[in-house]
Amino acid sequence: MSLARPGEMFSETRTRRLTAADVGGWDADKLRYGINEIYARGGYDFATPEIKDIFMRLPWYRDRVVIGRSQDEAARHLSPLENANLEFLHVSAKPVYVRPIKLHLAAIGFLFGATIAQSLDADPASEKSGKQCCVCIDPGHPSENNDGGAVTNGLREVTMNWEVALLLCDELEKDGMKVVMTKKSEGEFITNKDRAAIANESDADLFLRLHADAGKSTGFTIYYPRKEGTVHGVTGPSKDVQQSSAAAANRFHTAFAAALEQ
Repeated sequence: MSLARPGEMFSETRTRRLTAADVGGWDADKLRYGINEIYARGGYDFATPEIKDIFMRLPWYRDRVVIGRSQDEAARHLSPLENANLEFLHVSAKPVYVRPIKLHLAAIGFLFGATIAQSLDADPASEKSGKQCCVCIDPGHPSENNDGGAVTNGLREVTMNWEVALLLCDELEKDGMKVVMTKKSEGEFITNKDRAAIANESDADLFLRLHADAGKSTGFTIYYPRKEGTVHGVTGPSKDVQQSSAAAANRFHTAFAAALEQ
């Protein structure tokens, strides 16, 4: 039995998470309609008269729309699954420009690889330790907090994160390290909790989260857990993790700064 309401084209976005295979054949118009239909379920009061007119023809939308309701307010009236699909469609709808900065990304990937090898200060396949060094790479976004769709100089953050992660993975594997990636494709939705779980389950020596934040300054920033906190009923990290993270962050900062000056 179909769960679709009269006039609803994308009812599956209420019942399951979309994948790249689902939207591979969608053109820009279909992607935009899918986004608008999800917002409509949250009662979004469309500012564009033409779009609002289309949805006002649907009884279920007329019963839901709230005059003056913004997109953010509409999103708060959607299920977590609908919000996840909304973020995924936003990412899929934005253009990707990769080729012009491919060489620059390769340089970044190489710098990260050299920095990690130096900051770990150990042979990645050391017979002494008996364990191959494992690095878990987490290309930032999309997650429950952000779709990574911010565009700077024609490039989305989620694309930058993914391209650098692939290049970094290649550099580290050449150095004999084991690499675990938290996702298998650029647009794959992974919650922050699941990203951390992947790193823990892989028994990684280093968990590196890649982001390309927007801002007017230049340079780089390193964040690491330095105090305990509680999120969704889970408290952590432990003192041991805080101390080892601080040590790794300090070594990484020193090595990366030196690499950039060369």
